[in-house]
Amino acid sequence: KAAPVVKLSDGYEDGKIYNENFNLTGISTNADAQSNAVTAKITKADGSSVNEVTLTNTGTTASYNFEIPIKNLQDDSYVVTVTAIDKSERTAKVNYQFTVDNTLPIIEITSITPYVTIGENNYVNGKITIKGTIFDNDKVASGTYTYNSITTSLDTISKSLNNWTIEIDTTQVDNETTLDAALDFVANDRAGNAI
Repeated sequence: KAAPVVKLSDGYEDGKIYNENFNLTGISTNADAQSNAVTAKITKADGSSVNEVTLTNTGTTASYNFEIPIKNLQDDSYVVTVTAIDKSERTAKVNYQFTVDNTLPIIEITSITPYVTIGENNYVNGKITIKGTIFDNDKVASGTYTYNSITTSLDTISKSLNNWTIEIDTTQVDNETTLDAALDFVANDRAGNAI
């Protein structure tokens, strides 16, 4: 008799980056009608020694469904191996490789010019230049800033999101308004983590 056949559903792309739990689904077929087990385990993609995560099938032996616990995994690349076993102990396996990224990007302001210091406070007036960077453990996908209710993409005004420069006119907001209250930055990475 034929050995089991195990397949992933369409739409899974090896190496995809996740920051939320997702379901891995597919089918297991066998000429032996008494095929009785589909299991899955997660290991690190580089083969390093880790504690394997055993998953519970919430589907059937013919149509499996495993929830991949992204939020319980550290940022790294992993392989989930789905194994079908028939009553004669014959097996078939399929692997799916994915990457976990639960880390937020980091936005850092490196300089604000010009400003004056009076007592313990810094003050700005008129047009000022703000420089900064956006870091991510993987790759920054986008960055924006909102000032005076207008949102602008940082990558449309800077060659690199890693080193950007903006100019704003502080006379457009009320006097005594703090810069933190008037200006907001947002960054997103490829996994969808945002700050």
